[in-house]
Amino acid sequence: QLCELIRLLARRRLRERNYVDMVAAHFLQKIRVTDDALPARLLIKTANAFAALECRSQPKFVEHFLRHFEHRIEELDCETCCMVSPLFVANYMSDALRRAYLKRCAETQAGFQGPEYELRHLACTELVLRKEHHSFLASLPAYVGRYLEKVRQH
Repeated sequence: QLCELIRLLARRRLRERNYVDMVAAHFLQKIRVTDDALPARLLIKTANAFAALECRSQPKFVEHFLRHFEHRIEELDCETCCMVSPLFVANYMSDALRRAYLKRCAETQAGFQGPEYELRHLACTELVLRKEHHSFLASLPAYVGRYLEKVRQH
């Protein structure tokens, strides 16, 4: 229900700090205390919603949420990798998480097994990273660089 609520706030562009902070606090408690994990698909939709709401007001929440996401990165398949928004990758992820995510995309060849529209998010992500995080791209392993070049050419 928390995931649904934050997605509704993002969809309606209700950036009311109190609501976002309240949901983030309850969500933090859920991912820290309970063992029941969200499905990867729902986790990504929630992450995209938090990024759309520019939820950075609670550094503790952001740190724990990104760490939780990083621990679950192996659960992403090629389809779920394509669901991650460029906004979340560019503005919300830490360098370590960004590196792990791009490695996972390269390992699964995300965007190249399904319909053509699945590649759009990755193409936008590649463009943003190339323009804004050039030094970060230079530090990636070679196979990730080749994968991003392949995304760019398509």
